[in-house]
Amino acid sequence: GPLPPCIMTRTGYGAGRRDTEDLPNVLRLMGGDLLPATLAPSPDPGGGLMEIRCQIDDMDPRIFGYLCDRLLAAGARDVYLCPVQMKKGRPGTLIVILADRDRIGVLGTILLDETTTLGYRLAPVTRVERSRRHVQVTTPFGPVRMKVSDSGPGAPLATPEYEDCRALARRNRVPLRRVLAAAVAAWERTLASRRSVARRSSS
Repeated sequence: GPLPPCIMTRTGYGAGRRDTEDLPNVLRLMGGDLLPATLAPSPDPGGGLMEIRCQIDDMDPRIFGYLCDRLLAAGARDVYLCPVQMKKGRPGTLIVILADRDRIGVLGTILLDETTTLGYRLAPVTRVERSRRHVQVTTPFGPVRMKVSDSGPGAPLATPEYEDCRALARRNRVPLRRVLAAAVAAWERTLASRRSVARRSSS
């Protein structure tokens, strides 16, 4: 059967003494650490996720930003660019797109229309995700949603929602970094208050 979700740490092979006609008399053993249930690969609707990628070294760099905007507007889950070294030592750019399987045709057409690439590669992708939820905190500039993940050891991971902070920064005419810092401070106060209540309840 399929391997359970895990991080592979070692593998080994062994051969038996008996000669068999149909199958090689060999055995492979694999060892690894099982992933927690909260980090197990999650199924995605639409037949799973696909990764689209291509490398470009001969395009006007001003096009990349416009390309990313078009791909995201057309349904890409994520788009990112990486500097790479291509043939003959030329610097280039790797374009990577994460998308649902049913969006491949549309996104591939945009990639071919907007760039100088002659083609692209496809590969299936399985995601491993932390569980997450939203918690709203109050800042001097207004409410901000925090993306919180409680899975894994230690304190929960919490990140302010960028769009909330950007809107508040524009509305209050203050630097974005001030709103981000205020959201983090509000979350830390919320976390400290919860810990204090938990300590009083246990004593």
